[in-house]
Amino acid sequence: MTAAERKEQRLRKFFRSHPGCLVALSGGVDSSYLALVAFQELGDQMLAVTGVSPSVPEAMKDLTRDFTGTLQIPHRFIPTGELRIRQYRKNEGDRCYWCKRDLMIRLRALALKRGFRYLIEGTQGSDIGDHRPGMRALKELKVMSPLLDLGFTKPEIRSLARRHGIAHYDLPESACLASRVLEGTPVTRQKLAAIEEGEAFLKKVGFKQVRLRHHGNLARIEVGPREVPRMLDGRLRARVAARMRRLGFAFAALDLEGYKRGGGNVRIKLEHQ
Repeated sequence: MTAAERKEQRLRKFFRSHPGCLVALSGGVDSSYLALVAFQELGDQMLAVTGVSPSVPEAMKDLTRDFTGTLQIPHRFIPTGELRIRQYRKNEGDRCYWCKRDLMIRLRALALKRGFRYLIEGTQGSDIGDHRPGMRALKELKVMSPLLDLGFTKPEIRSLARRHGIAHYDLPESACLASRVLEGTPVTRQKLAAIEEGEAFLKKVGFKQVRLRHHGNLARIEVGPREVPRMLDGRLRARVAARMRRLGFAFAALDLEGYKRGGGNVRIKLEHQ
């Protein structure tokens, strides 16, 4: 038995000892795997819930709907309200805290209404180390993170998700759209819409790992490091530039380092050099 399989055994034991779980499902592979195992162990004594927000792409909502529908996992969407929170809109370094806090308070209220005792979310061991203010909200609200507590890593979760038939086991990591807005500049619905449409276009023309970082009138584009040379093709580059202009950007720039985790934390990095 592999280390990942032993961790899964402990995860299943965790759920069997915690009947009545509401699982926060973002649609990413971590929370999807968590929701599936919870469902396999608890059946209708669990509910997966996804927050609906302007910072969540429609494509992710569709993926989540397909995933839960195909595997018959109890699921519902609920609206979130982070754009009504002044501290979130200001985007001064603790945006994720206010977003996570708003979502978890709403999920906690739903759990109480539906008679669920535990609120569960999908942070795992490979997430630790990046700038994650949202973790503070999880601790304050006593949200349980069994994947983190049991030491799961991203490669282990992808392997197990594939074994269990989760179609998007290899889905590239993707934080919310607001993470693309340069820290210190306000988050607005208009910016989120431009980012969503821009990233959808980049994926449509064949890029797998993409980020469109919003720097005012400049779009900083990150693609997978191995995909960078393809962006240098003249005809493709012209198509991308034209689409960015239609989205309201005066300039479009390619980040020559390619996609990197935490690439939106530019101001944090500069201030600590």
